[in-house]
Amino acid sequence: VKQEVPESLVGYVMGRERAVIKELARQTRTEITCPVKGGKPEFEITGQAHCTDAAIACIEAKVYQASGKMTWQMESWFAQETINIHVPPDRVGFVVGSMGQVISSIAAQTNTMIISPKKGHEPVFVVTGPKHAVLLAKAAIDDKVHGAQAGG
Repeated sequence: VKQEVPESLVGYVMGRERAVIKELARQTRTEITCPVKGGKPEFEITGQAHCTDAAIACIEAKVYQASGKMTWQMESWFAQETINIHVPPDRVGFVVGSMGQVISSIAAQTNTMIISPKKGHEPVFVVTGPKHAVLLAKAAIDDKVHGAQAGG
């Protein structure tokens, strides 16, 4: 997927030594190829569809942050959305973390509100926030679940 940005904002989206775009790629589990100086001002994003959607939303958010202008596409990304994320019952503790630190950190980093499942209830996390943020939170929770399975 290709995401075009205003030429004047390419550097802002990439960040110093590409730190911003590298972190965005890590968080969204995508590969992002940056535009070449003098070439077309577009980022090429590869990965799973929901991950590339999240990366595009984040790039658009950086453009909005820099320019103060919201595109019609961004309006849908900034609309509030709520999803339920089912996790295996034996992985809830890994996602919540000691004293709720892990899930609180995910909520803070993704600007979402996350309600953790209660003991004895269905293992479902309820995540609310802008669409792109909800996708990032889902990816972070999935990472914790799969990381916990890989780690034993």
